[in-house]
Amino acid sequence: MTQAGGAIGGTVHAVGACIGGGKIEGTMSGDRIDAKVVAGDAVATLHLTVTDGDHVDGTYVMPAVGACVGDTGSVSMTRQ
Repeated sequence: MTQAGGAIGGTVHAVGACIGGGKIEGTMSGDRIDAKVVAGDAVATLHLTVTDGDHVDGTYVMPAVGACVGDTGSVSMTRQ
């Protein structure tokens, strides 16, 4: 995942998650990130907060249709 101004982009990988990762696109304002991860027909909506320079934490929601129907949970990412 990369940041260019207020835009977030790139790819993410999720071990053990329903969709396993994909292309991420979104926006960042202050310490808040709102984004979507797209993997084929599956789309996860992410609501994240930067907790320090190397970590983000938050939640994800899958839509009520398609892959991983209605799945929700927590997200934690660390810069590598």
